[in-house]
Amino acid sequence: GLALCLIILATIFNRYKSRELYLFADAFRYLSLLAVGIIMLLTFGWRYIDRDTYDTLHYALTVNWWVGGFIFGWAAVYYRSRSLGLLAAIALPVATYLAQAALFHQAGVNPAWHAFGFALLVPVYFITGYKLLAYKDDPVIHGHGRTATGWGVALLVVAALWSLTDLTNGA
Repeated sequence: GLALCLIILATIFNRYKSRELYLFADAFRYLSLLAVGIIMLLTFGWRYIDRDTYDTLHYALTVNWWVGGFIFGWAAVYYRSRSLGLLAAIALPVATYLAQAALFHQAGVNPAWHAFGFALLVPVYFITGYKLLAYKDDPVIHGHGRTATGWGVALLVVAALWSLTDLTNGA
């Protein structure tokens, strides 16, 4: 939430032509990216090193990864950064896995059904990649399109193989 609020404030401050507010806008954007990156890693480590239950920390971790994935995606386009685009492409499947893990644990569903969530992400990555690949004159945006399309193919393969593990649980 902190990172999202900082991004919104930076966008508002960026509309003003005042140099002071513009400096705050840059600082807020950088702080947002730094905060979300650190919080994502710390909560992930804390959750999987210290705890083995699906509690509030797991739900917070899931929200962190969803929000972080979208902030990294926005920043990849804004800052024209290939590495931030890659982080966004990685964060969304991890967030999907975390959300499904909590849901499946509560409902007693077999973990092989994670393939369904990954399969739902495939069209998102393909459509995003298709739209970004249309920018042939912009190598950075075109590169983001290749990244999204590549991750779509990887998720398609992961979903196909994951679904072969064991889907028997009576659901």
